[in-house]
Amino acid sequence: MKEEHTLSPRKLNITRAVQQAVDFHQKGDLKEAEDLYRQVISVAPNHTTALHLLGVISHQTGHNQEAVDLIRRALLINPEYAEAYANLGNALQDLEQFAEAIIAYKKALHLKPTLTKVYASLGNVLSQMGEHQQDTESYQTALIYNPNSIEYLSSLAETLSILGELRSASEIYKQLIQQQPTQSLFYFKLANLLTKQGFLEEAVNAYRDTLRLTPGHKRAYNNLGNILQLKKEYLEAIEMYQLATEIDPDYAEAYNNLGNVYRSEDQLEQAANSYQDAIRIRPDYAEAYSNLGLTLIGQKRIDDAIAAYQRAISLSPSFPAAHNNLGLTFKETGDLDQAIAAYRRAIDLNPNYLAAYVNLSTALMAQGKVVEAIHKLRYALGIDPNHIELRTNYGMACLTVGDFENGWQDYEWRLQTESLHRDFSSVPWAGQEMLGSTLLLYAEQGIGDTIQFIRFIPTVASLVKNIVIECHPVLKSLLDLAPICENVTDIVVKGGNLPYFDIHASLMSLPYLLGIDSPDLIPNRLPYLETPQTTTPLLGSCPKKKKIGIAWAGNPEHANDKYRSIPVQTFASIFSSSDCSCFSLQVGEQSKIFSSIQWGIDIVDCAPLINVFLDTASLVNQLDLVVSVDSSVAHLAGAMGKPVWILLPANADWRWMMDRKDSPWYPTMRLFRQTKLGDWSDVFDAVKEALMELGIKSD
Repeated sequence: MKEEHTLSPRKLNITRAVQQAVDFHQKGDLKEAEDLYRQVISVAPNHTTALHLLGVISHQTGHNQEAVDLIRRALLINPEYAEAYANLGNALQDLEQFAEAIIAYKKALHLKPTLTKVYASLGNVLSQMGEHQQDTESYQTALIYNPNSIEYLSSLAETLSILGELRSASEIYKQLIQQQPTQSLFYFKLANLLTKQGFLEEAVNAYRDTLRLTPGHKRAYNNLGNILQLKKEYLEAIEMYQLATEIDPDYAEAYNNLGNVYRSEDQLEQAANSYQDAIRIRPDYAEAYSNLGLTLIGQKRIDDAIAAYQRAISLSPSFPAAHNNLGLTFKETGDLDQAIAAYRRAIDLNPNYLAAYVNLSTALMAQGKVVEAIHKLRYALGIDPNHIELRTNYGMACLTVGDFENGWQDYEWRLQTESLHRDFSSVPWAGQEMLGSTLLLYAEQGIGDTIQFIRFIPTVASLVKNIVIECHPVLKSLLDLAPICENVTDIVVKGGNLPYFDIHASLMSLPYLLGIDSPDLIPNRLPYLETPQTTTPLLGSCPKKKKIGIAWAGNPEHANDKYRSIPVQTFASIFSSSDCSCFSLQVGEQSKIFSSIQWGIDIVDCAPLINVFLDTASLVNQLDLVVSVDSSVAHLAGAMGKPVWILLPANADWRWMMDRKDSPWYPTMRLFRQTKLGDWSDVFDAVKEALMELGIKSD
């Protein structure tokens, strides 16, 4: 039978009963201890130890309010009872009465500074209140008394992490790993911190150590996948995410991240499936809906993408990325008003959202609101003066309004982008005289850009003895014969072997390097590209008709091609006249449309005659006029001094500036501009009127 410890009040030895209760308490027999404490209190209601320890048992059994009441009774009797204040703090903390708990802990430490565990308890409650600087000090004090405490060290490391003192936190986790080398949690926490600091290789090793000790650690697989994705080691990243989902088939975050890798690899169907898996597991996963929207844009499923973003926003109205991405989608549809509204909303939600500022500035420029775009860019650059895309956009905006001094300088930031950066062992040329050096001038972007900026070669030749030009293969034969390149040492094709050079520059950087700080300083003596006289007219003899060359499409890989190119049937309708003969200068995929169309007008397909730009130049040389969209053909005609009309979308490139009908780059060029993006009707009306001025009437 169980021994009964209940004694009559007259026979109760209080000292002995308290000691016996403490023994039971220390052994974990809380029921027996509680009974004895209550018996003591019934005989001696002001027994502080019994009241205090009965309060401790109440806290241990989850009766925190009773614990607070009992311990406070003890403290009324003995206000100097440090341990009671410490335990009162514990009960108050569990009741989430944090401010009162802090007072209790501080009182305990004031009375008895050697209560080392109280420093940690105080640190915990300060942490819960967000007072991380103070809780750091509490943990550090606790460690003075117990410098190797795993509990105190790990708590301090966690707090330092929250405060952003990542390096200090990392060092503590390394110390913890030395003390407990088989504790995978410390490797995992260290890996997370190393990732945030950008020490990716060390982080990879720490995650692998985590997985060595805990092979089923799904978050380690997921986070390791994130790093591998950053390093563009996509195949192994996919493997990590798949292992995470094998461990936990309902791990929505891993499916979302897996989708991100597939999207980076342009495997859009797999990406969409992964995002759908994440959404199936977590129907309220706004980020997955937003990422799905990006994938749907890539699949040209614009309406579905809009629906995905709108769903993300309905789930998380304050999700800035979803609003930003919705703006990108509206831009794809040509709805710049809604795109701008979405970007503005993203910025309202996150005033430091620099990607949204980039997109907003691009959309504003497309609407012709270049001055407003400049203001937005200046504000964003105040947040991050070294943001590459913001700097590049600012440069283009300045060039658009004719501010060449700031424009060329900031446009140089484009060369730091992944798509345009070139690694050379030579030194970048700064535009100074270096007559003993060999300069490589390399082709940076499109064929038209090379034609536009090759004009600066004579100026460069006065500063540098030897010049090597890298150009697109289709331009080489034209440049080989161009008098402007007579002082060029060598012309090589892009992608081929480069000869020796000790300095280098992009052709498109020449205005900046040569100090072209005003449109009036652009060298525009024409022609600066010429061809040998054609002995046999390739276009035949049309003495009574104007010979007009046309090009209705640019490079389909150009980011703005969907807006700058025109459907061929619409374009050709301008020239329904017996007063002119039209010659199509279009090459590539667009030229293949030619034979499948019933034109109903006099038009000749010249594509079979064109293999390189020298052929195009020979044709242009025989024309009276070239009418083209923004394409390399327009640049070529301008460089040859031929009359050329260029049809521009409302979001025309920076080089055509604002509101001008002429171009400082090409004196023989005339600009026809859209007033509304996507609507060419006003442009066509203006072209027809201009043709009438030449005596060419529509039939």
